[in-house]
Amino acid sequence: MNQDFENIGKSGIAEGRILHFKTIPSTQKWAIEHLPQLRIGDVIWTKNQTAGIGRLHKKWFALPETCLTFSLILPSYTDNDLNVILCHILAVTVGKLLELQKIAYLYKWPNDIFVDKKKIAGIIANFIQKRSIVIAGIGINVNLTNAQINSLPVRQSINSLYVLKNKTFKLKSLLLNLIVILKENLNKINSDGSIYFINILRKHDYYTINDNLRLKIDNHFVQGTYQGIDDQGRLKIKTSNHIQKFWSGEIIKP
Repeated sequence: MNQDFENIGKSGIAEGRILHFKTIPSTQKWAIEHLPQLRIGDVIWTKNQTAGIGRLHKKWFALPETCLTFSLILPSYTDNDLNVILCHILAVTVGKLLELQKIAYLYKWPNDIFVDKKKIAGIIANFIQKRSIVIAGIGINVNLTNAQINSLPVRQSINSLYVLKNKTFKLKSLLLNLIVILKENLNKINSDGSIYFINILRKHDYYTINDNLRLKIDNHFVQGTYQGIDDQGRLKIKTSNHIQKFWSGEIIKP
């Protein structure tokens, strides 16, 4: 393993470590490339991610010292439905972190967190079946100023903790708090089941029932009205004939 990182301690999840890089193109790509040397619970973290990737191979833009960007190695479940729920667990975890700062959030299916209709966090998950693990990636806009947000080459509206609270946050402290919350939530999946997380996200739903939506799946589009999230975390869309359910896709409002 290329020793261009600092091991700054245990993650608290299984036997995992927190591996800190001063700079790295992508924590997700690094984790995938070095997977044989990584452990369950390992966290790959940097304060300067120069070529971050989001869901559907989109770019995640992060200026140095302004965003909490990291990937972590989690065990996958034999039940594929629970693997999909991992993204929802991560969303609830990020939401709880925001609530501790007295920030109300909205969950936009399948993997984004918004505040005041502006994106503040994103989540991705790569399921590695051969290793029975998940490489999860989280990006949170933390210390971005309005001027920095306006300089980013992105189309959608962006928010940050700094803009919302008018103060600078320590990225390491946020990371450690997030890991503690995640550990608690991973235990809850065993005691309370996946419906616990689905119900939380329903309360924070970005969309309203019967909103008109278009769902993009590869090069195919489905248009209809939003009918919420089912108990397995699938998106429900009512078309002219019936309600269809989807595990993944990109929602585009018409």
